[in-house]
Amino acid sequence: NLIHDIKLSSTKYIKNDLHILNFGGWQTGYAAITHCENTLEKLKIYIRDQEIHHKSENSRDEYIRQLNDANIEFDDKYLF
Repeated sequence: NLIHDIKLSSTKYIKNDLHILNFGGWQTGYAAITHCENTLEKLKIYIRDQEIHHKSENSRDEYIRQLNDANIEFDDKYLF
């Protein structure tokens, strides 16, 4: 399964290459959001602090906010 392989590979990358050892893994389901190389440091901090961040904003609300921020149209019935 492609998504399983992506999650497995990216988990290894996060832990081994980005040295975020406390990364706990992925949720069920998936969304794809791209980042450019010049935002890598910001992305590392986001991943490292994700557990703290999600105490104030759950994953669903965060995803909807990101879609809205990027002016991406979506149908709520297909989310989570």
